[in-house]
Amino acid sequence: MSNIKETVQDAFSGSEGRKFSIAITSCEYHLGNRLAHHILQSDRDKFEKIRCCASDLKYLEELKRMGAECFQVDNNRQETFEKAFEGCKAVLLIIPPESHALQACEVICKAIKSKGACALLMSNVGAAEARGSLEDFRKCEETLKRNVDKHTIFRLDFITSLYYAWAPMIQEKSEFATPVRRDKRYNPVDIEDVACAVTRVLSHHEMPRGATQMYTCTGPQPVSNDDIVRSLNEAIGEKDRIKWRECSKEEMKKYLLSLREREQKSFIGMTEKAVMWILDYFDAVNEGKQDFTSGDLQKIIGKEPRKVSRFFERHSDMFKPHHIMN
Repeated sequence: MSNIKETVQDAFSGSEGRKFSIAITSCEYHLGNRLAHHILQSDRDKFEKIRCCASDLKYLEELKRMGAECFQVDNNRQETFEKAFEGCKAVLLIIPPESHALQACEVICKAIKSKGACALLMSNVGAAEARGSLEDFRKCEETLKRNVDKHTIFRLDFITSLYYAWAPMIQEKSEFATPVRRDKRYNPVDIEDVACAVTRVLSHHEMPRGATQMYTCTGPQPVSNDDIVRSLNEAIGEKDRIKWRECSKEEMKKYLLSLREREQKSFIGMTEKAVMWILDYFDAVNEGKQDFTSGDLQKIIGKEPRKVSRFFERHSDMFKPHHIMN
């Protein structure tokens, strides 16, 4: 990884010291929506305009109130993205968690190229091994390299805000069930740290031309299921109330897909593709592939990334069993 303080070729030639506009794709889905939310919340003043793109604008009401310009796009039509990217120096490319993910990535990359913008792709740590459906991320990385000259790739570990999906289970059953075995560990990363890293990279203009710049973003230390449950119980102030249970992949899939019946109004959560990505990531965890820490994120943001325990502390009300809330 390049040192964030090194002088590299400026992707925004002649723009240093001036604000510029960025666009963010797939804002109707969890990752794009939450990333846009935190950039608007913490770093809105660093950019001239922040444009949020989605196939359905009803999910962008909150982002619009926060100051985003919202554009409706069609993942099959390059010209809809070109309109949204007009005048933007950079595009945060979030892959839509749908069956047409690869085709959409191709369309978006071509639109970025036609507008002469640079791209930051939000990929997945699973792209390194490209197991099962996680091969989607490796293929999207290849599409990006093939189409966009100036680009950076962020390979993200499990995003802590995905734990919201387990909130109904914990509230109703005081249980945290996953197909990850007890002795296996992974390293969840906080979306706010990712948003900070994106802004830092753009602010330092660290986008070399014609070379792939890769950052692997993990939390500060790997955690096990026991660690996660301990953090949950500490957050709600009740020792050993929430229990971990190992479940099958099929049970996990059924549960995650059932969440579509109680979707949040602010974004689309669990699509079938998103569930496949999660389950294949958990397979990689069980193989010991995700038990590591990358120092990339800390080097970019200049501080230790947030621990998963901090996420549960800040959002403890979401994970309190019903008997406590009542």
